[in-house]
Amino acid sequence: MQAELQKKQEELETLQSINKKLELKVKEQKDYWETELLQLKEQNQKMSSENEKMGIRVDQLQAQLSTQEKEMEKLVQGDQDKTEQLEHLKKENGHLFLSLTEQRKDQKKLEQTVEEMKQNETTAMKKQQELTDENFDLSRRLSEKKMIYNALQREKERLEGENDLLKRENSRLLSYMGLDFNSLPYQVPTSDEGGAGQNPGLVYGNPYSGIQESSSPSQLSIKKCPICKADDICDHTLEQQQMQALCLNCPICDKIFPATEKQIFEDHVFCHSL
Repeated sequence: MQAELQKKQEELETLQSINKKLELKVKEQKDYWETELLQLKEQNQKMSSENEKMGIRVDQLQAQLSTQEKEMEKLVQGDQDKTEQLEHLKKENGHLFLSLTEQRKDQKKLEQTVEEMKQNETTAMKKQQELTDENFDLSRRLSEKKMIYNALQREKERLEGENDLLKRENSRLLSYMGLDFNSLPYQVPTSDEGGAGQNPGLVYGNPYSGIQESSSPSQLSIKKCPICKADDICDHTLEQQQMQALCLNCPICDKIFPATEKQIFEDHVFCHSL
C-alpha cells in the first residue's frame, strides 16, 4: 500500500511537473497569440488604412481611366480623321506627281529653249564682235583719212600762204623791172586768162597757180585707182595726192620740182618771164 501510494505520489508529481510545463507552454502560446493578435490588429489597421487609400486611389484611377477613355475616343476619332487626310493626301500626291511629270517635260523644253537662246546669243555676240571689229576698222580708216585730210589741208594752207607771198614777190619784181602784161611777147594760155586779168602785174597770169591746184585735194582730177579700181577717193589716191601736194609744178612747161627745191622752182618760173 505504501509502495502504491509512493507510486501514485510520483505519478502525481510527474503529472504536476507536466502540468507546469503545459501551463508554461500555454502561457507562452497565449503570449505568442496575444503578440500575434496585436500584430494582426496592427496589420488590420494598416490594411484598413491602405484599403481607404486604395479606395481613394481606385476612385482616382477610375476618374483617370474615364479621362483616358475620353482621350482614347478622341485619339481614335483623330486617327480616323488622319486616315481620311492620308487618303486625301495620297490623291493629292498622285495629282502632284502627274503635275510634276508635266513640269519636268516643260522644264526640259525650257532647257532646250534656253540652250537655243544661248547658242543664238553666242552667234549674236560673235556677229556683234565682228561688227565691232569692222566698226573699229572703219573708225581707224576714217581717222587715218581725217589725219591725211588735215595734213593736206594744212599743206594747202601753207602753200596758199607761200603762193600769196610769191604773187607779191612776182608783182614786186615785175614792177621793179618795169614790165607790163600787154608788152610781154608770150601770153598766158586761155585757161589762165581769168587769173591774169585779175592781176595784170603778172607776166603769165599766176605763175604759181599750178602749186595751188596741185596742192588742193578738192581740185585734183579724180581718176579710177589703178590698184583697187575704185572710182571714188581711196587710200591709194589719197596717198598719191599727198605725194603730188609735196611737189611743185611749173604752170608754163609742167616741169615738176621737189618741194625742197623751192628756190630753184622760183628761179625757173622767173626765167619764163625773161
